[in-house]
Amino acid sequence: MRTRATTRGHDITATFVRWLGLRGLLNRGYVLTSGLYFVVIAHLSASQLVWLGTGMSLALLFADIPAGVLADSISRKWTLVIGQLLLATAMVLTGLVTTFSLLVLSQVVWGLGWAFLNGADVAWLNDELNDPHRIARVLTASAR
Repeated sequence: MRTRATTRGHDITATFVRWLGLRGLLNRGYVLTSGLYFVVIAHLSASQLVWLGTGMSLALLFADIPAGVLADSISRKWTLVIGQLLLATAMVLTGLVTTFSLLVLSQVVWGLGWAFLNGADVAWLNDELNDPHRIARVLTASAR
């Protein structure tokens, strides 16, 4: 018998922990690599690096609530997919360009991607498990 905590025969807790681990590894790798790329390849100044972070942060700030509404009203799973696609687009765009304006655009796309991911994965886990004690164990395991 299939329970709500399984998806196509897979335990949702294991999927969630693997998801966060892989996402963390790839995102940390991108942040390190892109930081080096901005300085060594694109030759950005310190003020330009600040503008990149500002563009990303503003995109995240202004898209966070609409993305959350979309996740709550349409689908948390599709919000996660959209977020990952936006992050992938930002990664590819970053690697293809060296002009400052396009790098700002790539970081704005990165911020939009994070807005879609922000909290949607935990909300999805909560919907699937619907057991506060089990959710707490999974979140603790995923934090490790």
